[in-house]
Amino acid sequence: MISNKKQQLKDAIQIARKAEIEALIATEKAQKSVNKIVKLRKELDVQYRKLAKKIKKSKKNNDKKIEYFSKKKVKKAKKKKSLK
Repeated sequence: MISNKKQQLKDAIQIARKAEIEALIATEKAQKSVNKIVKLRKELDVQYRKLAKKIKKSKKNNDKKIEYFSKKKVKKAKKKKSLK
């Protein structure tokens, strides 16, 4: 009977060790995944900032072009009006 309890105790310890090892492996995999997500997030933030900057610059250039052509049209209209 005592040897049976010792065997059960050994088995329980062995199972606990296996579970601990599996838990450590799972924790390590989870940490790697988290690190990948953090890295991707940083890359996306950089891309977002670049795009936002590009869009802002493009909008500014477009606004300048619109303003320039609007002035040109106004000048043409004034010229036509003065010729009549």
